Amino acid sequence: MVSSVVSANVERLRALLQLPAVRLVLENFLSLSSIHILGQIAMLVLVPFVTRKLGIEKFGITSFGISFVMIFQFVTVYGFNNSAARKAALHKHDRPYIQRVYSAVSVAKLLLCILAAIAYFTFIFTTPQQQFASYKGLYAVLFLYVIGESLFPMWLLMGLEEMRFLGILNFISRIAMVIATLLCINSPDDYVLYAGFTTIGFVINGVLGTGLVLFKLNIHPTMPQFDEVKEVFREGLPVFLSLVSIYTYTSCRIIILGIFADENTIGQYAVGERITGALQIFPVSALITALLPRLTSMYNNDKTRTLRLMKKVQKVIALYVIVLAVPVLIFAPEMITIIANHPYSISIETLRILIVSVVLVLSNAMRVQLFIISGDFITFSKIHIAWSLIGLGIIIYSTSAFSYSGLAWSIVVLEACILTTTIIVQRLRGVSI
Repeated sequence: MVSSVVSANVERLRALLQLPAVRLVLENFLSLSSIHILGQIAMLVLVPFVTRKLGIEKFGITSFGISFVMIFQFVTVYGFNNSAARKAALHKHDRPYIQRVYSAVSVAKLLLCILAAIAYFTFIFTTPQQQFASYKGLYAVLFLYVIGESLFPMWLLMGLEEMRFLGILNFISRIAMVIATLLCINSPDDYVLYAGFTTIGFVINGVLGTGLVLFKLNIHPTMPQFDEVKEVFREGLPVFLSLVSIYTYTSCRIIILGIFADENTIGQYAVGERITGALQIFPVSALITALLPRLTSMYNNDKTRTLRLMKKVQKVIALYVIVLAVPVLIFAPEMITIIANHPYSISIETLRILIVSVVLVLSNAMRVQLFIISGDFITFSKIHIAWSLIGLGIIIYSTSAFSYSGLAWSIVVLEACILTTTIIVQRLRGVSI
């Protein structure tokens, strides 16, 4: 009896895997997973090496600089990875349409990159604040992050479900970065060189990604009309405002901490935050990114079936996050010692607090994506903007009063509020995921 049930399930799974749509999602998921696995391997290799060679202070100021430049990187991302990716997913078989959208988004990202450069370098070379004035060379190199992002067509590869290429591109850049770092970083004076090795991978990905679109996908840009560029800006604006609010309380954490803490504290906090960031991204981010274009198409045709599938995926994610959180809480000292090559007390406490925020974020993973696939960018935007404005005040006060622990706990509170609000809004609309 048991064997017959197992055989039936195996056959059902085999038949499911034969479906082209399922195989494409699985292929994209595996490709994206390889990116995150490589990222984690690189972190495990480089963090103990870099913290030892650069020292925790220089590691801290480099982490501070990366957090700062990410603000400008997100400007070039705008809302395209959601709004433009959705357009590409819904019209993936209309090649002339895809070409027009690609042209419009490319021009829009170029304009954003120019504006970001003007604002970035004006601030860097005029501010008297020590965190910036003493490290101009570091910040000049870090701007390569923004250039790489402006070139990379992530939104298009997502929408067309061609994410298998990302694994190849990421492998090339990651391996080059790891080898260069291990061979060339020898002392604290090499912190700018380390930043260069880290950022050049983004430029490599951007160049290779553009070449992939032009020569492999055979999509060639043309000069878009003004109205087309205006439209992609308009459609992406609600998502952009939401992302700005999200990044205010995510990527700006280290910047806010840097106002109230020394470089040693920043460095130790950055180790714990970087680990939780990796745990939050893998493998859930790969799964959602692989599913998002397919869910968008499904929702357009069968909302009930799409919601049922999203509910199942959310349950799997919830089980994963519970299994993840318990060992992290227990073995945080061992994890920090292995990864950072030292049992930093601040890193351990940060890791234990922020893993709670990971639980909350992943518990909201599919729920919040419903706003995106349904095209309800306005509600998505309102929730995150409202809580980010409230949360920013909480974060600043908590950090000034309680340093790194206040910062970490305020993130937990903020994520809990966003999750609760999302559930309430969707249930008021008769949706339960």
